Amino acid sequence: MEEDKLDKSTKRIYLFIALFIIALPFLSILATKLVPPSSVEIVSGAPSAGLALNLRETLVGKLKPNESILWVGRPEPGRETAVNWYVIPFAIVWTLFSFFILSSDLVSPKREADPARFFRWGFALLFVPAGIFISVLPFFTYGSAVETIYVITDAHVFRIIRDKPKVMTAFNWRAFGPIKVKPYSKERSDIMFARQYSDDKKPNIGFYGVEQADRITNILQKYLKARTKENLDPDENFHTRPVDMD
Repeated sequence: MEEDKLDKSTKRIYLFIALFIIALPFLSILATKLVPPSSVEIVSGAPSAGLALNLRETLVGKLKPNESILWVGRPEPGRETAVNWYVIPFAIVWTLFSFFILSSDLVSPKREADPARFFRWGFALLFVPAGIFISVLPFFTYGSAVETIYVITDAHVFRIIRDKPKVMTAFNWRAFGPIKVKPYSKERSDIMFARQYSDDKKPNIGFYGVEQADRITNILQKYLKARTKENLDPDENFHTRPVDMD
């Protein structure tokens, strides 16, 4: 009788954990409401003289001497998660599967005689934390988007997060282009303009939830059309994926 009560109690615990795993991605999304707005106001478009000076200081070592900043803007926080919504069901299934492998082994009466249990435990103990990490990504992605500044110059596209710049693409990289624009509201669009690898067919790197899509597209198209085989970066193997220019 006591064993039955223990089993029922254990099942309740497992049920609670399973429900928590299912709810975790949505709790992560709700927690984004607690993220404060950025202290630096950015208006989409050509930067003011003061902002341009600050950005040049942040981009020291990454800008060419005469490189001009043409456009700056911010993403809409939460848009990247909305686009990549499939991560949420994937995280739930991933974490539940890993957890049930571990829990079924714990409640199995034959677990002591099963030599493969250490393999299953290792699998579960590795992938349960990985699933939890994926589940809370919406919160961290939102926080990063709040602090993100997109910058287009006459040679590069940068993403700056908390004063840490990264090159998204350069206009003379083979991975630059084609340009795909997907409006989702009257004011904002997603714009993909670079590929993770130069032999990819579709662009998968770009801006999420930005204003002034037409202006951005015109700038990018101008430099894409001006690019020729002669001015492509000769070090193709190094630049087959966007990396920092150190």
